[in-house]
Amino acid sequence: MRTFLFYISAVSLLLLMLWAGVAAAINKTGKQVPLVQVELVMDRDGAAPGSELLTALRFSIADGWHIYWQNPGDSGMPTEFDIEHQPGLEVGGLLYPGPERFDCPGDITNYGYKGETALFRGLRLGDDLEPGAELTLKGRASWLVCKSECRRGTADLVTTLRVSPKTEDNQDKEVLLDSLGRLPRPWPHARDQVSINFDDKTLKLLAVDATGIEFFPFEGSEPATARVEEIDKDGAHNRLLYLDYGNTPGTTIEGVLRIEREQPEFYEIKLERPF
Repeated sequence: MRTFLFYISAVSLLLLMLWAGVAAAINKTGKQVPLVQVELVMDRDGAAPGSELLTALRFSIADGWHIYWQNPGDSGMPTEFDIEHQPGLEVGGLLYPGPERFDCPGDITNYGYKGETALFRGLRLGDDLEPGAELTLKGRASWLVCKSECRRGTADLVTTLRVSPKTEDNQDKEVLLDSLGRLPRPWPHARDQVSINFDDKTLKLLAVDATGIEFFPFEGSEPATARVEEIDKDGAHNRLLYLDYGNTPGTTIEGVLRIEREQPEFYEIKLERPF
């Protein structure tokens, strides 16, 4: 499936709010709220034939609960978001923002999201669509939300997109900027941010001017052990990440690298194992 790349300076969003499921939690004010609220949003009010745009599934997750990344870790279920294919519409691959780590009882490590987050898909309109036409977008989402217990949720999403002579931006520009900023940058950019070396079966990643570094592996790229060494000298803060692969199977190392600076930065990495 084709993944579209987008260069977006600001994103604004609109459209359909769905309250998912009946499971609820009590918020800080004592009010009952759903465990998960989902909203289907787009970055355009209208789009021209042949143009690319972005659709997103925005999540609002109750305090203390979390949903899961594409690799959920030791337990859990990947969060999914699909848009139905139809003539005149190409749908790109699912894009996950960089996740957080959750250390759970029983020495279980999970990767996912809390609070506000969003998953993205790119869309491309066909060149032969007529201005004035409307496309009905049908989507489906599924997730597992967990705290001390877990609840599974699904939502069916339907909205329309107007085909217009020119692309029309929305005005609501702040809704998903945080999640967009957490989308991992492609692999070549990581080479500018970290020094990469192999020492026998250990991958060493050195981040300069960073207060933290963490690796979120794609499924099948999990190291046997991981540790971080703090190297602070003369006012400089560097972090060295050791990923020991030992006798674990596999020929590549793939995942997302999180580097803590003024704001967290996320980079996708893909390396061939030399062992």
